[in-house]
Amino acid sequence: MPKTRPTKIENGIQFWPCTRCGRWLPKESFYKDTRLDKGWGIRGRCKECSQAAMREYAQRPAVQVKERARSLVRGKTLKHKCRVMVHDALKTGRLIRPKFCPVCGYPDTVKRIEAHHDDYFRPLEVKWMCVTCHRKYERALADS
Repeated sequence: MPKTRPTKIENGIQFWPCTRCGRWLPKESFYKDTRLDKGWGIRGRCKECSQAAMREYAQRPAVQVKERARSLVRGKTLKHKCRVMVHDALKTGRLIRPKFCPVCGYPDTVKRIEAHHDDYFRPLEVKWMCVTCHRKYERALADS
């Protein structure tokens, strides 16, 4: 069940709480966020708090920001690199995602077809499976 965000209604106007400052403000005081599918369509922070957070971020020392970026790059695993290579191969046409799951036969329109790597040292050798079959396959590998 999705989380519900508390609201207040006063004089026919709906008010939402800012997750940073805690003030109750009308919807216009928040930036829109169409990625949120929970029906709110707004960010958690009010516009003032969002702008203050951006100013704080911009004032951080460049060395600190660069070190954080470097640590993220260093932390990339072989698994992540393989995923990126498969994504690139799909975009360039070197790999083609099948329209149906070879295990259960469901079409890609019903269940998303995913790539499974048995060996991360061979990044473009993948088994194609729908989400459900992929999860079952992963569980079977973990159990054995």
